[in-house]
Amino acid sequence: MTKDRIRGYCPRCGHDQLFEKNHIHHGVHLFLTIITLGLWLVSWVSIAFYHKLRPWRCQQCGWYKPLPRPRARERERSAESDEVRDGQKV
Repeated sequence: MTKDRIRGYCPRCGHDQLFEKNHIHHGVHLFLTIITLGLWLVSWVSIAFYHKLRPWRCQQCGWYKPLPRPRARERERSAESDEVRDGQKV
């Protein structure tokens, strides 16, 4: 299988991770379907359907839904809120 890779935010890991997308080699599945007289078609369809629903996978934890990276402004706001408590800087 060939793989595409992107970097995105993984909510399960809590930080940016590398996500992979596997591609299906339909020629191999067609060959197996012919050899098994159509029995492999059930597996092929289920694999293709699964890859359409959840194409990306986190390399660390296996989470299937990468999110856009948190913006710099959101990071700055969280840093400011950590520094300022009850109107006083810590």
